[in-house]
Amino acid sequence: MKALLCAVAVGATVFLAGCDSLPSRVQDRFSAVPARTQIVAGSQREVFYAAQGALKRLDFQLSRTAEAQGIVNGFSRIRAGDGPRESRQYTLEIRLNGLGPAETEVSVLAREQIEGGVTSGIGSTDMPLRQHGLYETFFAMLRKTVADKSSPPPDEKKR
Repeated sequence: MKALLCAVAVGATVFLAGCDSLPSRVQDRFSAVPARTQIVAGSQREVFYAAQGALKRLDFQLSRTAEAQGIVNGFSRIRAGDGPRESRQYTLEIRLNGLGPAETEVSVLAREQIEGGVTSGIGSTDMPLRQHGLYETFFAMLRKTVADKSSPPPDEKKR
C-alpha cells in the first residue's frame, strides 16, 4: 500500500513538474485584455478628428463618435473567414484623454467578431485582441493624419 501511495505521489510530481507556465497562460486567457495606449502630439480635439480620418483611411466605418467624451468607434467591412461560410469583422474602440494643449493619450481596443464555420455550433464570437497588427497600423495612420492635418476640426462658424 505504501509503495502504491509513493508511486502515485512521484507520478503526480513528475506530471505537474512541467506546468510552471500553465497558471499564467490560463490567467492570460481569462483576464481582461488591456487597451493599447500611446501619447499623440496634438490637442484632444485635433486627435479626435484625426482618429476619425485614420479610421476612414483604413476603410473602417464610424459607428460612434462623441467629442465631449473622447470616444471614436469604428468597424471594418465583413470579410470571408478562414473556413467555409465563415465571416470575420474587426472593431476598434478608441478613447481619448487630453493631457494638455499639445498632447493626447489615445487608448485603442481591437475586437474580432467571427460568425459561421467552426463557430456555427456556438454562434458568433466577439473577442478582444491582445496582439494584432491593427494596433500598429492604426497608430501609424493616426500619427500621419495628425501630421498631415488632413482631418481638421470643423470651423466654429459653420457649426
